Amino acid sequence: MEAWEAADVERMRSLLTEECALVMPPWAEWFDGRDAVIEFLPRGPLKPGLPWKLMPTRASGQPALACYRGDDGSWQAEGILVLTLSAGGRIDEITTFRDPGLLPSFGLPREMNRDE
Repeated sequence: MEAWEAADVERMRSLLTEECALVMPPWAEWFDGRDAVIEFLPRGPLKPGLPWKLMPTRASGQPALACYRGDDGSWQAEGILVLTLSAGGRIDEITTFRDPGLLPSFGLPREMNRDE
């Protein structure tokens, strides 16, 4: 969570397995391998200046993160990141569901004050 919120790509690299994949169903885009994921992140979700707030949750028994983007004094729901972990505890896959409507299903709000 901290690495994503800080847009710390090098720290993210240390959390991923060599074989890590980033998938975004239903989009056909798929980033296969740690290098491909790390190359994409600063061009996509971890662009400098895009504030994020993540909240831990679970999805289908797996660790997950509810994602909020900063917007004019509030946090707006963006979607859910579901993490598949390796036996060693590193991230083996990030499945991104970019649907703000999913957050209420997890008992989470669609919007929060930036002070929260």
